[in-house]
Amino acid sequence: MKQNYGYITIVWIFWFIVAYFYNIKPDYEYGWAWGLLWHGPLTIPSWIISFFDSDKYCMAPLHTSGYSFWWWFMLIGNIYIQTVNLLSLVKQLFSK
Repeated sequence: MKQNYGYITIVWIFWFIVAYFYNIKPDYEYGWAWGLLWHGPLTIPSWIISFFDSDKYCMAPLHTSGYSFWWWFMLIGNIYIQTVNLLSLVKQLFSK
């Protein structure tokens, strides 16, 4: 099965743009939906951006336990998906 890596690249660019312009407010308490739908999926791009911008948060400092659960769930899921994509790309590049 051949994957479309142009699509994956566009998605990554989109997520970096969203993560760059979205800022987590340190004084707002975030609930479970933010960890599941927004902050969890943006963790990897936010973490990379935080190397260059010290005001960028990867995880909200003030949050509920549901937020923590879903944030970690989405982070682990994203790491798994990106690892599979990377390994598939390497396999495809070296099988030619």
